[in-house]
Amino acid sequence: MRRSPALALACLVACALACASPVGVERQDPRKVRAQLAANVLAAGELSHDTELVLQAVGVSAENDRQLVHSLDALHALLPTAPHPPDVLYALAELSFLHGDREGGASAYAAAAVYAWAFLFPEDPADRPSVLDPRTRVAADLYNRGLARGLREAEAEVADLSSRTVTLSFGTLVVTSPKDPVWAGHRLVDLVPADDYEIRGIRNRYRRPGIGAPFIAGLERLPGSAAREAARIPKAIHVPVTVLLRFDDALAGLQRGELSGRLELYAMEEVSTTEIHGEEVPLEYEPSVAFALGVGQSEVWSIEIESLFQDRVTVMSEDSDGLFMIHPYRPGQIPVVLVHGTASSPGRWAEVVNELTGDPVLRDRVVPWLFVYATGNPILLSAGRLRAALQGARRELDPEAKDAALQHMVLVGHSQGGLLVRLQVTDSETAFWDAISEEPVESLDLDPATQKWLEDQFFFEALPFADRVVFMATPHRGSFRATDGVAALAGRLISLPVRATQATVDLISGDSEAKLRSRMRQVPTSIENMRPGSLFMDTLASRPLAEGVTAHSIIAVPDPDGGLEDADDGVVKYESATLSEAASEVIVPSHHSMQAHPETIAELKRILREQVAAFDAARSQAAAEAAPPALPEAAPSVVPEAALSVDPALPPAGDTRH
Repeated sequence: MRRSPALALACLVACALACASPVGVERQDPRKVRAQLAANVLAAGELSHDTELVLQAVGVSAENDRQLVHSLDALHALLPTAPHPPDVLYALAELSFLHGDREGGASAYAAAAVYAWAFLFPEDPADRPSVLDPRTRVAADLYNRGLARGLREAEAEVADLSSRTVTLSFGTLVVTSPKDPVWAGHRLVDLVPADDYEIRGIRNRYRRPGIGAPFIAGLERLPGSAAREAARIPKAIHVPVTVLLRFDDALAGLQRGELSGRLELYAMEEVSTTEIHGEEVPLEYEPSVAFALGVGQSEVWSIEIESLFQDRVTVMSEDSDGLFMIHPYRPGQIPVVLVHGTASSPGRWAEVVNELTGDPVLRDRVVPWLFVYATGNPILLSAGRLRAALQGARRELDPEAKDAALQHMVLVGHSQGGLLVRLQVTDSETAFWDAISEEPVESLDLDPATQKWLEDQFFFEALPFADRVVFMATPHRGSFRATDGVAALAGRLISLPVRATQATVDLISGDSEAKLRSRMRQVPTSIENMRPGSLFMDTLASRPLAEGVTAHSIIAVPDPDGGLEDADDGVVKYESATLSEAASEVIVPSHHSMQAHPETIAELKRILREQVAAFDAARSQAAAEAAPPALPEAAPSVVPEAALSVDPALPPAGDTRH
């Protein structure tokens, strides 16, 4: 090297060229790059790239708690002179939330909500962030979650919505409480943040994104409530609500150090949007969390076995007819009545209800109703109670019969529930009575109360307001499980209603001369009803569905590829579940309890969309027929003869080339 300076220079140049430049790029996994760019205090517990840019521009840091507080003060002081306030406001919102996480103070979370609101809803429209700006959604979450945590102390479980003055790091916030919220004859109480819960037992967690802190509210029945549906809403129901803290000119209040805000409380079924600075903004709700919380605390699970052996069950008051609602009545929504099967409960419809509530098309067009009954009772008796409950609810909710949606209910039944549903759309005539007696009921020497009770059970007409039914794993010709030893033992343990037993005693007494047929000498349980070849099954199978009713079958077969001829779901054979009158039949690869299967729910949704479309078409046709007749066409004006002459440039009549 010493003997050859030229060689040394060449080596130095080569080494310099081989070294990496101080500025450049290197190839990296795109997912890692995206994670770095998308990180924020909510998702990763660290400040976003946008906030770090603001901190670097000011020359501050947030690596430790002392630096974090200093950075908050420094950035807040910049607000009056900041060249672009939205950048500073977003950074302050993130820093405040991080400060709340580190110290757990409600005031820090409240400050994050204030800064986020000022970023999202500035007084100057020119400063509003773009919907495509990734900070927009994060800022909404900072507001929502900051408000949820700011409305309660660290150890508190429920929110504090009282009027008060909150001390923040930069000044004071005066909070005004909302109006006393009322929901379907109930007061909303004990609000807990939806973010505190994860759900189990339900596949999907549905969230309606928007602005506002999503909470879950309990119910307190108002004395003397005039709400028509109040008595049909169980006490365990929880309601998805959102809390909004509205500010006027938040940026000016931040600069002064004095803010005021009004708390507003909304329920999902009541309000879906709110106006902010002249724009409709969606409100955020967590319906799946509210539903799961209510179902989890409900007594429906404890009554499943009880429903088989007791003569009456209820999830509400003792005088309940068994039909209950989980949403307030809204005219225009089509009721979907869900009826469970033997030794089951309305809780088994949880997946279905959650999916209907989360469906963007169906959630505002249909409303689930649920029916609970003693599943060991004679099926005709349970069907009569369902019929009376539906008639009663319709009278209560729409006494003047103005709501067309209540004229087009959809009834859905699983297993024995499907038999109850079928009896709602069947005309009995005298078939069920003739199956047990050789004498007309009116010719018998019976106590008037007994005769009336028998007439109610054995003689009925199809409900005129139920025009679509869905049968799930329904034993239209009986269940082979009803003949085994376990079923027989269970049948002997079932407690039958006293009224039914007394009526049977009256019938078989010597004076009545009812001449009961030999196959009917005692009150049958539902299990005896469902035996293939029983009086009940043979009679029901012989009765057609009422005219104008559309039926659908969803049938469970664990291995459809193995053929359907001898297939069964463990309780019901395919040949018993299939129905020639059904407009559609779908086979679901499942065992008997198939309500929660994704294919079951997909088919039910399809059917309900079909019902909604038919309902809309019928209403449109009715509106067209009710419209006034069109005015007669005006008489043609007199046209000068010259105007009637043929233009020689036009093709002759009949020439279609043009």
